[in-house]
Amino acid sequence: MSSVPIDRKLRGLAIFAMSVALFGCIDTSAKWLITAGLAPLVVVFARYAGHLMLILAVTLPTQGTAVLRSVSPRLQLARSACLFLSTLFNFLALRHLPLSLTTAILFSGPIFTTLLSIPLLGERVTPRRIAGVVLGFVGVLYIVQPWSENFSPAMILSIGSVLSVSMYFILTRRLSHEANATHQIWAGAVATLCLAPFILWQATWPERPMEWLIFALIGVFGLSSHSLAALAHRMAPASVLAPMIYLQLLFVSSLAYLVFGSVPGPEVLIGGAIIIAAGLWLRHVDRIETPATANPQPRG
Repeated sequence: MSSVPIDRKLRGLAIFAMSVALFGCIDTSAKWLITAGLAPLVVVFARYAGHLMLILAVTLPTQGTAVLRSVSPRLQLARSACLFLSTLFNFLALRHLPLSLTTAILFSGPIFTTLLSIPLLGERVTPRRIAGVVLGFVGVLYIVQPWSENFSPAMILSIGSVLSVSMYFILTRRLSHEANATHQIWAGAVATLCLAPFILWQATWPERPMEWLIFALIGVFGLSSHSLAALAHRMAPASVLAPMIYLQLLFVSSLAYLVFGSVPGPEVLIGGAIIIAAGLWLRHVDRIETPATANPQPRG
């Protein structure tokens, strides 16, 4: 039985719910800016440049330049690049797809992470894991429906985003000894430095005050969501927090309705429910087969 006090667990759950809501705000802000005419690359730059400036302002005065150094710089570079690519593919997909659809596809992350963990982390292939993976892919196929006229090539970008974030989670496990502030700085710096030469040379910037406000807030949402997720995992076990990740579909669907007037279709609701069931099953399998599983966090 867990020794964590119940009030501490409840605070952790509340903080994690706030984190998940902010992850939904990232995607909603990104789609709003892209719909307003900004290029996806510019929006990705805003998300990570804002994130980087804020984390440096918070950590450098208290921790000094030591926080910039990684114990495993190559792995940290690869991890940060995977997060960057995941965000890039996701924002490119958002130009064409509804928020609820990309979020539902995102929930297949645990399925891809489970598959990649077998060759990369040496985890066991068991009938329970295979059952969860198969169920998850059924859900993905139900949403994507590559055989139907409603299939959009942008869905491939969304799946590419999931594959990238799955590699990000794998590398996060490998770097579990690294300080969270170092993770945050490297994630912001890699994306910002990769995009800066292209964005600063040729970019279309926001024109109206509301666009500039959202442009600034997306970086705040990014850093705040990751920071709250890390805080929540210090207050409550990952097994308690993990199911809360799926609240993101509720938050995103609500924001999509309020901001864009869009409602998720039946394929998203049914396929999303199948994927969520598969994800919860894989979490259960991880808990009983691999007690030391790393803390899962949302992507954004």
